[in-house]
Amino acid sequence: MTFFAPNDLLVVTAVSGVTIMMLLIVIVVLASRNHEERRHDHRPTMK
Repeated sequence: MTFFAPNDLLVVTAVSGVTIMMLLIVIVVLASRNHEERRHDHRPTMK
């Protein structure tokens, strides 16, 4: 069990890093979508 301690730490850090990356990607995608929608929302009528 002592040998698995560092491996567990690596696994935990990797999982947390992956989840953080996924959240960042989702936030960036949502932000870009919102910006694109605002930009291209009703081009001829609004502007």
